[in-house]
Amino acid sequence: MMLMRKIILCFLFCLSVVAAAAQDKGGTPEKGAFSPKEFEANLEKYVIKEAGITAKEAEKFLPVYREMRQKQIDIMDAERKTQAKKPATEKECEATIKAHDNAEIQLKKIVQTYHNKMLEIIPASKIMKVTRAENQFHRDSFRQMHDKRQPPRPRK
Repeated sequence: MMLMRKIILCFLFCLSVVAAAAQDKGGTPEKGAFSPKEFEANLEKYVIKEAGITAKEAEKFLPVYREMRQKQIDIMDAERKTQAKKPATEKECEATIKAHDNAEIQLKKIVQTYHNKMLEIIPASKIMKVTRAENQFHRDSFRQMHDKRQPPRPRK
């Protein structure tokens, strides 16, 4: 009887530990965990600074920029889900390829549409700087993520 109690108590303890580990941490991301909101906020700050956009310009520019980014993210998320599926037949492969091509075309149309809207807000030279800053920010971000995941290489 005593052994049975110990086994049950041990089982309940293990169960509670697993349940506690599965709980949401109160909405705060773990240190080092990816936060989409933080990523977007850092991207915006970087772009504004690198493109030399004034506070007055940013007031009009950022809502348009955020709208464009959200539409891009929505399409990229849908594309990721499509690519995650493993097509089994030639017909499914063809459909996946066509869906990928359509997603890329949609992304380019979104960029084109929003660049035209941005041209009414800020000069073309700043839009070019925004594009370059975005690319640089993404390269730097991926490099940092890669460096965190890889063990440091020994120096020779």
